[in-house]
Amino acid sequence: ENFSFPIIVADYVTDDGRYSPVENATVMFNNETMLTNESGIAIFVSPEVSENTTCIIEAYKEGYSSANKTIVVEDIKQPLYIILLNDTVEENSTFIIIVASYVNFSTSDYLPVEDAVVEFNGETNLTNESGITTFVAPEVDENTTFEITAQKEGYIEKNITLTIKNIEKKDTEDQPLYIYYSPKTVFERSEFVIVVADYITEDGEYYSPVEKAMVTFDRKTNLTNETGVTLLVAPEVDEDKSYKITVYKDGYEEIETTLTVKDIDGTDPEENVTEPENHSILYVFYQDPLFENQPFMVVVADNVTETENGTILYDPVINATVKFNNETKYTDINGSASFVSPGVDGEANYTVVVAKEGYNTVEKTVKIIDSPLTIDAPTYINETEKFKIMVKLYDEPVVAYVIFNDTENYTDENGELLLKAPEVENDTMFNITVITVYNDTYIYGEVKILIKNKEIQARSTLSESWPGVLLGIIVALLISLACLILMKRRKTMFSKKEKIETFAETEENIEDFQPIEEDRNEKTDDELLSETKETLPAVSDTYLDKVIDSIIKKNLDKTKA
Repeated sequence: ENFSFPIIVADYVTDDGRYSPVENATVMFNNETMLTNESGIAIFVSPEVSENTTCIIEAYKEGYSSANKTIVVEDIKQPLYIILLNDTVEENSTFIIIVASYVNFSTSDYLPVEDAVVEFNGETNLTNESGITTFVAPEVDENTTFEITAQKEGYIEKNITLTIKNIEKKDTEDQPLYIYYSPKTVFERSEFVIVVADYITEDGEYYSPVEKAMVTFDRKTNLTNETGVTLLVAPEVDEDKSYKITVYKDGYEEIETTLTVKDIDGTDPEENVTEPENHSILYVFYQDPLFENQPFMVVVADNVTETENGTILYDPVINATVKFNNETKYTDINGSASFVSPGVDGEANYTVVVAKEGYNTVEKTVKIIDSPLTIDAPTYINETEKFKIMVKLYDEPVVAYVIFNDTENYTDENGELLLKAPEVENDTMFNITVITVYNDTYIYGEVKILIKNKEIQARSTLSESWPGVLLGIIVALLISLACLILMKRRKTMFSKKEKIETFAETEENIEDFQPIEEDRNEKTDDELLSETKETLPAVSDTYLDKVIDSIIKKNLDKTKA
């Protein structure tokens, strides 16, 4: 239930699972109607059910016979977890709530839930991609318990309680301002945060944020946000240099502090930090192992505890230096820094290094595993042409979420999805991003595809193929010339053969022209020759000459005899 899934409509399906999609087909499911896209896909969300329920899917389009299919929606929900930094906060102070779908209580790792609806004191917020949202504790006359509720479709609703403590504050004409957090030392070109408050508890755990306070640093002024936080950037320096930070707001007393910007000078920033003799312990949390190309978060904290009801409490460490895979980041107000695991061949171990002034430096190892996700896609395609990709997980087709050219879609049950290349002015490289879930873990994959401009491709093909075309023309001309020569020779041979056969025929039938003995006294040779010419068919002069010569020769032979 509450699961997003694709429905594919086709007019032809092969035995190996390939299909011809039907666009703009009407699909009905759970009293909802949608039209299929160019890939024949319509995406629905299964309804919430109290028990396993059979639902009907109907599809129809003009010119086609309608089709229907039944599916079972199972009554299965995932649990939600609420993580609080503390189970008691001061009135008017800002506190953080984290919503997760999975928590490893031994390592404090968790899977965040984005867009979870969190309710507190009549106010509703949505969690961000890190599963985090913030609230401001209300003013109370005495310590008061409030309920926090987290819910999201497809999950089991979660409720916990939080105690808001009453505090006493002195009213003055100009209230004092406090810098709740400011680093003492930062490195040049690094980002760091300043937190401004108008009240801080004696133990320093809670504060009341001041919004739109003006923070001036390095001749630049920023305003704090609703949580009293502003982000600053340290300037580039040639040597270690001290800077003043001034904070001011109408109705408050101005306050200032100083910090030192250190010159990195090509050395490891951690070597430039002089830590005090007494070091505090840092706690570093992240998912381990990780798949390659997987986004993940490193959370840096101290004072980590676990309550009896399983709620994890910790204090985030802000502006801690986190190094991973030659990349350096600084933790935010939530004590977190995000990274993406590198690609590996098989598996490899990487080191996460966390440092913070006043704390022991922590080095931890994370294992990166070769992704089981494979994406089969062409390396290039012409613009406006359609192409197919196939996604597999552990060599088995899988339904996956695909992002390409600002469009989002799902592969079918065979792991296939038909995409269309956009129009491009020049040959352009595009990314195809694929996301799927395995054992409650998001697995990411990405491939690149080159989209080619058709005009450029046509010009390139012509310029590359003209030598071959020219060679083909020359070969064709040579073959034609050879054929003409051969035909001429054959014609000559046949002509000579005809003449020889004619002569042979004359020799074989020469007796037909023998003189008649009994008529010799009556007719002369000239008369005989004249009769012969009259009785023979019209032939060439050459043929007659040969006949005459043969007759004369015969007569001469007889005379001699």
